[in-house]
Amino acid sequence: MQHAGESFKKKYGLDPTKNVKTRLRMLETIEKQRKILSANIETSVVIEALMEDEDLNFNIQRSEFEEMIKPFIERFK
Repeated sequence: MQHAGESFKKKYGLDPTKNVKTRLRMLETIEKQRKILSANIETSVVIEALMEDEDLNFNIQRSEFEEMIKPFIERFK
């Protein structure tokens, strides 16, 4: 979710993590895509009109996702 929020902020200058409703929409969508990545090598994250009628839209590969969460996995070990 942090990656998605930073990507959106860079593109549109808006921070979706500051709004509770927007953050929950992002969390729900990203959780669904995380589950899809467990069976597929790539997925698309799409949330229409996330904030001020701007869409969040990006592709992510399983290897990229695994690299992002690597510090969390190490911390849990």
